[in-house]
Amino acid sequence: MSAHDAAELALAAICDQCGVLPSKDKHYLMDYFEPLKQLHPERDVFAKEYFNQLNRVRINIKHHGIFPDPRQWARVGETVWGHISKWCTDYLGLSLQDLDEATLLSSDKAKEFYYQAQAAISNRDHKGALELLAKALFTVFSENLALRGLEVGRAKPEDAIRLSGFGVHGNDFLALQEFLPECTKNAESQLITKWHQKRFGHPGNWQEHSAHFCADTFLDVALKIQNASWIPGAIEYVALYEQQVTALRDGVEIWTDKVDPGATLLERMVGTKAHREVVRTLRKGETLRANVTAPKSYFSVAPSEMSVTSKAYLISWEEQTFIVGYVLIEDVEVISIPRGTELVRKYFPWLTPTDWIPE
Repeated sequence: MSAHDAAELALAAICDQCGVLPSKDKHYLMDYFEPLKQLHPERDVFAKEYFNQLNRVRINIKHHGIFPDPRQWARVGETVWGHISKWCTDYLGLSLQDLDEATLLSSDKAKEFYYQAQAAISNRDHKGALELLAKALFTVFSENLALRGLEVGRAKPEDAIRLSGFGVHGNDFLALQEFLPECTKNAESQLITKWHQKRFGHPGNWQEHSAHFCADTFLDVALKIQNASWIPGAIEYVALYEQQVTALRDGVEIWTDKVDPGATLLERMVGTKAHREVVRTLRKGETLRANVTAPKSYFSVAPSEMSVTSKAYLISWEEQTFIVGYVLIEDVEVISIPRGTELVRKYFPWLTPTDWIPE
């Protein structure tokens, strides 16, 4: 049935290209043969009788539940491919193998990188070809918002799983990513590639067969995902929120533990030769924007069960002052507040402070 549908699609495309589509409103496989014969009236379209048989087999499968003889139709896919190639040669002047799928790329920039990569392969610059393909793939990823989070040159199984929904072959995609260098965009919006020699970035992988594989796989991947529809995606907390620390009393200290320079390694590990150095003192009600990491005891047991004083680690960067240290968790209130970034101001202006849940 797939071979039948492929032949019907090919005939429709050839008739459309030649301007001889059937006049009927609904077109089926055998409806294309007579209009196409107008181009060469002296002979029937090649393999017409074969497709007449294939059409009857399809009808028997679909409408009568009669399955075909597997010995007769075991190689139907290869046979149909050959017949379609013959039609392309007869009516379009080129073989099916010579059709350039890259013309279907919607991104002109990605298409340019792809053709440059093909030229590099022809010039035996296989390393350069892989770098150009990395830029082409980066362009495809970056121009479609539905593909957020995908990186070039990083073979991640979770990315292969995501793309499998678009028909991308997972193993091919992971192999492509291993062959390609990393690709990023710098401050001047230029695409930069970077090889990691200790992994796959070495001449042993810069070969003709790998370059051809990557070019073919890139094209397959790009064509399948370029029209991916946007779907909403979850946003990590750290992208939208930071913490605000408020002192619950006067004299709340933020401190660091300074280790005596002469302490042994064991004394450094257990902290027996450390002294407390206060880096900031907060008044009651004073606040700091910070990144707070709570001690495990703070959230592993209920507050009523806590028998020891717990300290939290915080990093604050307010007013161009960088503060790093510890604070007693019971001396402060910590809440989550929206970050003051352009992302939050532009797309999430409705966010308000919310409870902080230590994890």
